[in-house]
Amino acid sequence: MESPARFPFPPRPDGGPPVEFGHRHRTAPLGEVVLPTGDRATMAVRYDDVRGVLSDPRFSRDLRFPGAPRLTEPPDVTVDDDSVLINMDPPEHTRLRRIVARSFSRRNARQWRALAERTATGLLDRMPAAGGTADLMADYAFPLSLEVICAVLGVPEADRGWLRAGPDTFLPSVLMPGERRRIMLKVLEAFADKLIADRPGGLIGLLAEAHENGQLRAAELTTMVSSLITVGYESTAATLGRGVFALLRHPNQYRALCADPGLLAGAVEEVLRYGFPTDGSALRVATEDVPLASGLVRKGTCVLPNVYAANHDPARFDRPERFDITRPSGPHLAFGYGIHRCLGAHLARMELEVGLAVLVDRLPGLALAVPPEQVEWTTGMLSRRVATLPVVLA
Repeated sequence: MESPARFPFPPRPDGGPPVEFGHRHRTAPLGEVVLPTGDRATMAVRYDDVRGVLSDPRFSRDLRFPGAPRLTEPPDVTVDDDSVLINMDPPEHTRLRRIVARSFSRRNARQWRALAERTATGLLDRMPAAGGTADLMADYAFPLSLEVICAVLGVPEADRGWLRAGPDTFLPSVLMPGERRRIMLKVLEAFADKLIADRPGGLIGLLAEAHENGQLRAAELTTMVSSLITVGYESTAATLGRGVFALLRHPNQYRALCADPGLLAGAVEEVLRYGFPTDGSALRVATEDVPLASGLVRKGTCVLPNVYAANHDPARFDRPERFDITRPSGPHLAFGYGIHRCLGAHLARMELEVGLAVLVDRLPGLALAVPPEQVEWTTGMLSRRVATLPVVLA
């Protein structure tokens, strides 16, 4: 009997979706995988199955029982920390999410648009003249995302220097050895505690007030602030970088977007569908037998819903391997589905719209400075992005 494939699956040389997706879509939609820890889980890859796992309350995020699989060696923040929002089921999840949901509404996201536009324009103003080169990740995607999330959270200017050094200096990556990851988590939590103690405005101030009113435990407050920094910063920057890379790999589509700003909304949705900031999603366990479109999941089975694979399901998207900004709009799962749908979806979508709009307006001749296959990628279950994106400015 053939052994299950190891997860994460190797990406294509250009960072595109793994070849393994196609095989699983056809023959093993609920097949087993071996996780990096050696534990095993069922992986859902088809769109309807993944959406079912994400939305059905019979799939629980509470995997703190003996023998439950782990994605990484301890500390595995996607399972073991009961103060992390995504690790909670209702009613605890509902209580915590309700406190911050309004800050990430569509209306609130719009109020940060002018700041995002000023920041993006200023970043391009500081780049070399036409004909020069730049790293679109370090010089554009990361600083744009950072300034927006810091403004939303209320992080004072004096405290942003450490974050500006780049996410690799503080992001507790799953690729780190266990002890280093534990240390980096503590450093990030200490930084979050300092911000909370200083009582700035913005969302941090709102969360601190909720703690004082008894709505948040101290651990939940610290975790919420540190999570919003890392996810709000790194994930959006990673998605913008992957999107620009995809556009520059298809220069005819980049030129079409430059010529017709009306294509922007479709371009953003295709960027979100085509790439994904992680290799997988959070594990769930079935609390009873659950029928999915591709078969029955038995009670006690741990399932890994693969959103990246779902967004490349040929049963849902025509020629899903093709990057096409004119693709008819369809409901991708880039922001998840159900109660754990990404809190910052509206904010992230606004940042992507602004980041691409300013870029195509100011740099219609933008091009890759190296062949696509030479662009380096950082991969891992919690971070999948181009490490650097060297471009020629024009």
